[in-house]
Amino acid sequence: MACVVQRDAVRIFLLAGSLAVAVAAGQNAGPPPAPYERGLYVHWVDDDGDCLDTRQEVLMAESRTPARLDPTGCRVAEGLWRDPYTDREITDPSALEIDHLVPLAEAHRSGASAWTPEERRQYANDLVHPDALVAVAAEANRSKGDGDPAHWLPPGEDQRCRYVRKWVLVKATWGLEMDAAEREAVRDVLWNCDTASERLPDISGGTCIDVNTASAQQLQAVRSIGPVRSGDIIEFRAANGPFRALEDLDDVPGIGPVTINSFREAGFCVVDTDSP
Repeated sequence: MACVVQRDAVRIFLLAGSLAVAVAAGQNAGPPPAPYERGLYVHWVDDDGDCLDTRQEVLMAESRTPARLDPTGCRVAEGLWRDPYTDREITDPSALEIDHLVPLAEAHRSGASAWTPEERRQYANDLVHPDALVAVAAEANRSKGDGDPAHWLPPGEDQRCRYVRKWVLVKATWGLEMDAAEREAVRDVLWNCDTASERLPDISGGTCIDVNTASAQQLQAVRSIGPVRSGDIIEFRAANGPFRALEDLDDVPGIGPVTINSFREAGFCVVDTDSP
């Protein structure tokens, strides 16, 4: 059985410790960073040339119902989103902002100041790694500002657990450092997290949820997968046979790389049907 499970709380906790070492190692290295300017991080861009820039791509990927575009086909006009910071449902895209989970200014302070312009551009428009960019209520994003977990956390305990785990993953993925106060805040949150409330898969025996046998309810545990898309997945596999790999989910209309990574993060896999 081949599966990838990324939301192991112990693994993430260890990642936090390894990032602490990086902070200590970097304190005496190199010249002081250049001052942060938002213009150093070019966004939102349309890398694939489909007239939908990064903001629109995130709105499309995270809508819990198929997003409706405006007459130009270049802007999202309607959808259904659940703000992960406040747990509110929102249908008007103008009420949403796209949050860099680790804010640009925080990334700059944490090591991105030394990146090339292309690296900063990639970070500012990251559609590859799940949860690097998140559609959230505008007021929640403005409340957060550029604060790290030592200065801002979502109001609900469940939201805090998910938020901090994702924070550490984004920082680890991009090689960004954590300062002492931030690291302590991360540890405090993770120590108090009830992993049962996170709906984590049972990974004690290396198991995962097979996307080819998952029920509609199980599929809806994945961020951005609502009743309509879960039904589309079930209908697609019934008509075309089992998926051979999670990447094959992009054959289902409305599912792209960001959503596929969310499936991985939530503990889904494709069972190797050729195995004895």
